Amino acid sequence: MKPVTVLYLLLILTLSSCAKRDLNQLLEEANRLKNENTPQAWQKIRSNLEIIVREAKLDKHSEGSEKIYNFYVMSLIRTCVPEELKKTEDIARKVANWFPESFLSNYQLGEICLLEKDPRAAFPYLEKAVKLNPQNISAQVLLLTAARESGEPSAGQYFENASRLDIFRNNSKFYNSWGMWCVSQGLYPEAIRHFGKAHSLNPNALAPILNMAIVYDNHLKMKRVARRYYLKYRELLAMNPATNTRQYHLPVQNRIRQLFH
Repeated sequence: MKPVTVLYLLLILTLSSCAKRDLNQLLEEANRLKNENTPQAWQKIRSNLEIIVREAKLDKHSEGSEKIYNFYVMSLIRTCVPEELKKTEDIARKVANWFPESFLSNYQLGEICLLEKDPRAAFPYLEKAVKLNPQNISAQVLLLTAARESGEPSAGQYFENASRLDIFRNNSKFYNSWGMWCVSQGLYPEAIRHFGKAHSLNPNALAPILNMAIVYDNHLKMKRVARRYYLKYRELLAMNPATNTRQYHLPVQNRIRQLFH
């Protein structure tokens, strides 16, 4: 082999080694900044990785590209303004297509779809994320959110599975969400059961009481029972004036008057 060829190969190997070391250093710094979890830290991660993503032209075959792109998308989610969401989704979709068996790629695309208020689009990616990592609680929570908001018919099994996990077993909000999903499927007795469970776990929670009143009123046509729950809701509302369900106070008052006539 000619000396010039040997020198050329050595140069290529040296440059490759430097590039690998630089990527590893970037990932180490990104991990450190992630643990700080401040707006400034996430902006720094975004700035650092943006240069690599744009100028190094990493593709799915490049060493370390999966970690780099997933970290980059993570930083975009935490720093982007609403006007940047579509662009962030496009990048996340590309990453999910490149790495379809990556938990993080599927999870983050589902998260972005929820931020864009498109739970139907989010559901399959979050479903895949949960299958890839069934123990991840954040993925479970987002999947159940997407299921409830989209009325996804196949989501019942995920609520059943989640109910066996300690974090959900005694969680009033979880059972209220399950009840709302049941309403979207026309499963009214099951919805009442879950709303009742939510109420028993947190007797001061307003949402389960109001939801039971609405189901009894609008779907089961049991007006006397509905009236009782509307009155209970009004009583709880008076005890919790700062609640975020206060916008329902006037409609509930009007409905109570109608039911008493």
